Amino acid sequence: MTTEVRARYGGLRSEQLQARMLADGDEPDSTEVEQFCERARELFRAITDSGAER
Repeated sequence: MTTEVRARYGGLRSEQLQARMLADGDEPDSTEVEQFCERARELFRAITDSGAER
């Protein structure tokens, strides 16, 4: 989540931010969503791979 989006919604975080965005009809660009998901997948892989080495 970008600082810019959080600032636009008064600094809300997590579920509160999501709920407000849905209520306002504010949807992120699909390209941004895909990029975010790919970064998250990479982080999860790194975490699970490092846990498997222990």
